[in-house]
Amino acid sequence: MAEQLESGNEGIVKRRQAILAGLLVLLGSTSLWAASTSLAAEGKPCLRIVIAGSASPRVAAAAGTLADYLGRIAGAPFEVVRGDGREGIAVGLDSDFKSLKLESQLDAPIPARNEQYLLRSHAAGVWVVGATELAVEHAVWDLLHRLGYRQFFPGAHWEIVPNTPDLRLAVDANERPDYYSRKIWYGFHDWSDMMPAKRAWDARNRMGGSIDLQSGHAYAGIISANQSEFDRHPEYLCSAKSSKLRISNPGLRKLVVDDALDYFDKNPDRDFISMEPSDGGGWECPGEEQVFSNISDRVVTLANAVAEALQQRYTNKYVGIYAYFQHSPPPTLRVHSNVVVSVATAFIQGPYTVEQLLSGWRRQGAVLGVRDYFSITVKHKDLPGRAKAGDPGAIRDSIRRYHELGARFMSAESGNGWGPLGLGHYVAARLLWNTGENFDAIVDDFFQKAFGPAEAPMRVFYRLIDRSSKPLLSQHLVGSLYRQLEAARRLTRDPGIRSRLDDLTLYTRYVELLRTIKDEGAEAVSEPSPDDVLALLKDDNGSILKEPVYKADGTERVLSFAYRIRGTHMVHSLALWRDTRGFGFRSPVSIESWSVPEGKNPWKSSKPFTPEEVESFIREGIAANPVAGFTPVSFSEDLVPAASRLRLKSRIAGYQGPMCWRFAYYVWLEEPGTLRIAVSGGQFKGRGDPFAKMSLYAEDDPTELVAATAQAPLDKASHTVELTSAFKGLHRLEVTDGGWGFEIAWPPGARVSILSSYESQTSLRGVGAGSKSRGWTLYFYVPRGTPVVGGFGEMKGKVRDGDGRMAYEFSATNKAGYFSIPVPPGQDGKLWSFEESRGRRLLMTVPPYLAQTAEDLLLPKEVVEADEARVKQ
Repeated sequence: MAEQLESGNEGIVKRRQAILAGLLVLLGSTSLWAASTSLAAEGKPCLRIVIAGSASPRVAAAAGTLADYLGRIAGAPFEVVRGDGREGIAVGLDSDFKSLKLESQLDAPIPARNEQYLLRSHAAGVWVVGATELAVEHAVWDLLHRLGYRQFFPGAHWEIVPNTPDLRLAVDANERPDYYSRKIWYGFHDWSDMMPAKRAWDARNRMGGSIDLQSGHAYAGIISANQSEFDRHPEYLCSAKSSKLRISNPGLRKLVVDDALDYFDKNPDRDFISMEPSDGGGWECPGEEQVFSNISDRVVTLANAVAEALQQRYTNKYVGIYAYFQHSPPPTLRVHSNVVVSVATAFIQGPYTVEQLLSGWRRQGAVLGVRDYFSITVKHKDLPGRAKAGDPGAIRDSIRRYHELGARFMSAESGNGWGPLGLGHYVAARLLWNTGENFDAIVDDFFQKAFGPAEAPMRVFYRLIDRSSKPLLSQHLVGSLYRQLEAARRLTRDPGIRSRLDDLTLYTRYVELLRTIKDEGAEAVSEPSPDDVLALLKDDNGSILKEPVYKADGTERVLSFAYRIRGTHMVHSLALWRDTRGFGFRSPVSIESWSVPEGKNPWKSSKPFTPEEVESFIREGIAANPVAGFTPVSFSEDLVPAASRLRLKSRIAGYQGPMCWRFAYYVWLEEPGTLRIAVSGGQFKGRGDPFAKMSLYAEDDPTELVAATAQAPLDKASHTVELTSAFKGLHRLEVTDGGWGFEIAWPPGARVSILSSYESQTSLRGVGAGSKSRGWTLYFYVPRGTPVVGGFGEMKGKVRDGDGRMAYEFSATNKAGYFSIPVPPGQDGKLWSFEESRGRRLLMTVPPYLAQTAEDLLLPKEVVEADEARVKQ
């Protein structure tokens, strides 16, 4: 298969030449190579749709679909007749129309040829001809796309059928996909009545592919299917309770190979079998480490054995695995050419980027795919800006980059949350087929066709929820979204556009409801402990609940609403129901409550919202969600010491507390030398190796390479770490710890500040609980002439002005939102402080740098120079 995939790149130049023809059609111009053909004039058809006498039912159905939609577009009935394809709109296989002699033009290697098709207009009609039935279906939907048809998101509201009584087409395109398998699939699946719309979206956007790549976790299934053999041979497993296989055992390998051969004997139409290990760890297997260099070698050895046996018995049968978790690092062994390795973009181990993993596996001969994570609903909850698919630009960059590195298969976990994810999903569908398609044109086309005269405010709406904008869950965000929807509604009365605006209004209402859960006092967590979930699933006696317990609280409001709007596809309601961890969800508290049907479940109703109710959400949402009352100010990252130059003094020493996951400090070194710090930690529960890993970068280093690295065990003891730099001045110290928690004791005289900007999203924890709880206290500077201290904050805490007086108090009920504090006369040009605080304080009108003392504080050079001049006056 590797050779086939490599040779699939041949002919790309020819294919790219055809792109210009398609672009000219979209622009309404005449192709340089194809005749401009009239399909309909003044609402009357000019051509009939032609299928061969031998056309299969599937091809005939595709022709019927084309006739239906051409009729809807032109307002004219299109007839389907039998013929040889010389005249009319010929729809079928190349073998259906032998007299056209098109076989030599559908010449891409397998698997690309399985989806290859021609679209060519000529004096007597149009050829819509594919190498396979699937390719013919792709050709039909591509032709309709070139005529203005769109299915942006699933569902009737997001289907665009243009009204074009005079219908002309000039096209000469030879199409085949850049990715041979293109899947966006729903984690936690979806309600059964929602899936037909997703399958229709897939078909209309040429998703799926001719190859059914299988690489899901398989070891447990192998054990279950052969339980009697595993009972007789416990040595086949690493341990009695393990689902990891002892791959060095030849009997185990023979059993797995025989099981795979039997699978294909019984399922000859299948392409792939998965040899992906069971999820999680458990690779401890006495003796295996003497046989294999690493865990990846174990996985590859078994996959290779199966692939070799399949190659000897069949043609075109393949094995799929992931490069994931403990077997994500590249192996030392060559990978069989019939093994497809899908590199995971998350949950990987070792000092590797995704790009390095793709390159490393490719060097060992692997045919490459990507196992991406567009969204994980349990973590992201379909909130704005949380998931990768919420950033179409990131989707564009990754799809193109992975393809450049050799990836030809894409399997992306996501969710039925098309409110925040839909544009990213649509961009992915276009670029997975053709990585070279113009991204800006795709996005412009979406806004113009989906929203027409309401395009401008809806561009702002989508910019507000784009992950690259780092939206914060706040009244300001919700209020801003409602205001853009109101502006859009004023610009159009088109029922189709209004239906799409209604869907996005219901999505915004969902965001508003979810925000209120936090405001009711529950702290949001993105990845809650499984122990916390199990506690909720037990009754007072400690037994697992079998019947749902329904409580009228914020969870009820969110889950009921999500279920009721499931037909909009704006939020992935089934995933929300099936896993209620995080963001303060508390009930229902049984494992299977999501499956209790409507009529018996008091939280489920399919009653649609009326237009009046939708309008009331906008009206009341604007009133209830004021927007921030300040204009953000930008500052440079060119930092310098500030205390002596601005005559700053701090009242008391502040306190930062421990940090976790990933954190950055700005450090000033007066001279090149060694920075000695004491690192202690391990206060929290984490994942991976319990070490704090440090990288020191010098801002004056033109190479931008790391100046020094170090690590310290997080065992609740203090460890001295040395980091040496050949540069003086500003440095950046980045620390990662896998969530275990660390605290740094800085040497006397060290000048250290923390970036706490809107872009950084820095969150400080404080430490302890109950009577021992201690929040953090840090200083910031208010430049001269500043009228208001504005930013974003959450959880409790205080703000004191330059004289130590209380200036603002954050709510103890954990309400998150924007704050705006007027600066009284004489309080500018001074140090202010956040005291006894927790969570985020993102400064947006003053320099976003925090420090424990005035002497520590580093500030933007332009601020220091401007205010220093005033100090000297």
